[in-house]
Amino acid sequence: MPNLFGIDIRGIVGQAIGSGLLPGTLHSATVGARVSGSMAGNTITYADHKFRGIVSSYNRVKYPSSNFIDGDGNLLIIDATVNPYVEVKAGDRATIEGTTYEIIDILSRDPASAAWTLHIRGI
Repeated sequence: MPNLFGIDIRGIVGQAIGSGLLPGTLHSATVGARVSGSMAGNTITYADHKFRGIVSSYNRVKYPSSNFIDGDGNLLIIDATVNPYVEVKAGDRATIEGTTYEIIDILSRDPASAAWTLHIRGI
């Protein structure tokens, strides 16, 4: 992970803010091989990773997206709290406050890799 100005900002943010946010589970998707003769497509398996974050309403002005539909939201994940660590990607899922969401897009990741802002949709 990058250190900005020689400081581990990612770790500082994780320690200072992470514990105060809501616990969640990131379901990291892995696309498997297509089964020959099957019309079902590729198999997808999910590996679970704990994290701390918060859900908010989707901001169409700040994050314009052609994929936006009513009811979409944002999920902020504190990077240092993802355990075991994995990079978040579109197609993954996240469960927080009893609701599971699909990650539609990665809206931003700060230069210190301290947090992800994700476009999410309930499934």
